[in-house]
Amino acid sequence: LVVRNDSIVYSCIAESQKNVNSCDFYRYVIETQEHIKLGTIYNCSYGLGHCFVNNKIYIPRLCQLTTSEEVSNWILELDLNTNTMSVVSKGKGHETIYNYNMQGFGKYLILLQTQDELQRLVAYDTDTRELIALMTYEYNSIEGKGEQIRAFDVGQNSISILIKEIDDSASEKYRID
Repeated sequence: LVVRNDSIVYSCIAESQKNVNSCDFYRYVIETQEHIKLGTIYNCSYGLGHCFVNNKIYIPRLCQLTTSEEVSNWILELDLNTNTMSVVSKGKGHETIYNYNMQGFGKYLILLQTQDELQRLVAYDTDTRELIALMTYEYNSIEGKGEQIRAFDVGQNSISILIKEIDDSASEKYRID
């Protein structure tokens, strides 16, 4: 997943047992040649990339944390300071908070959140674990109108969001906020 100066973070998927596969995350410390287990997830379908912020790795995954729960969208945090794995967010129902295009902005992880007909760009504070809504847009999928976040990019001092706007006449306009 990530190569740092002092270590390599990797995942290992075990063979399926009783239709359940496990995926373990490890940190290999180069100097000591030690393999440190960070955590385990189950029934991992796919990963959408990762982002390194504040000595932590953030990974969006479709998986389970235990074998008895429903498969959901998760964002996992692999903390290289404490050698632990935790959950930043779990999508519930029609809500998801994930993006293969997660980006770092100082100590913040910038993500796209979708909840029913709302989309918002959020900042996750990697120190306080607080989610902060930056911009919110609404799109009515039944009427086919509103605003959608199509992409975003984090610069050195700003965040740019590409917005697709569809009006009552089904005319499409694009702008950058």
